[in-house]
Amino acid sequence: MEKRKPKNAALLLFSGNPQKFIPISEIKCLHFHGTQVQKPIPSYQIYKGTLFDQVDNALDFVMSKLVRSVGTRAKGGEAPVQYEIPRDVIAEAAVNAIAHRDYSSNAGTQVMVFSDRVEVWNPGELPSGLTPEWLRTPHSSIPRNPLIADPLFLAHYIEKAGTGTLDMIRLCRETGSPEPDFEQRGNQFMVTLWRDWLTDVILAGFNLNERQLLGIACLRSEGRLTSSKYQELTDISRQTATRDMEDMVKKGILERHGERRGTFYVKARGMPQL
Repeated sequence: MEKRKPKNAALLLFSGNPQKFIPISEIKCLHFHGTQVQKPIPSYQIYKGTLFDQVDNALDFVMSKLVRSVGTRAKGGEAPVQYEIPRDVIAEAAVNAIAHRDYSSNAGTQVMVFSDRVEVWNPGELPSGLTPEWLRTPHSSIPRNPLIADPLFLAHYIEKAGTGTLDMIRLCRETGSPEPDFEQRGNQFMVTLWRDWLTDVILAGFNLNERQLLGIACLRSEGRLTSSKYQELTDISRQTATRDMEDMVKKGILERHGERRGTFYVKARGMPQL
């Protein structure tokens, strides 16, 4: 309260109709079948309500668009469910966008689901002294909106230790997903979470041979592929292995890392255009 009136943070968090007082306080969620922003938009939702409502609704929207796999009941009564991007990673990106956005900006918070990635945008720049690169290293918590961050912390939506981005990176590594990207684009901050676009349906459009498909299967299970491993799998020469793998690099399926004997291949983050 200030002079017996609720502050903006109180309205955003607890008002029955926050948008009556702060119309821009909403989150837009869009789903596209391809990798570009283009019409028609298959699914477009604008979520209003409290910030708690917006986080929950945005999370549900994204999770409903992701691929999930269901395991067996070998270790318990319930079959485990795993999504291509961990749920906690999506939640962290959404709550950070809402907690740290610039509410004086006319731009809105936006979540876009593409076939190869999820992008979370929020208006506002990183606090002074903090860069996207530093978000990958231990850093202190510098909330843009402390009066919003504190209730979100008390409700167990966020932590106050500056570990959110590190947790996202760790969870992606543990599940074999590509690490998220953090980027400042002008006065907009963006988080990109990469999906598992390497599906059988998409691969069918690249006319890969049986050896290459075998290599892709190995890549899916181990996260990377070397020439020696590929030769072992397919029983071919080094020259043929190099030709096969470079063909997949040229098509945008794989990315090459390292040099000479240290060379290895990983799945390209973004889905190539057929």
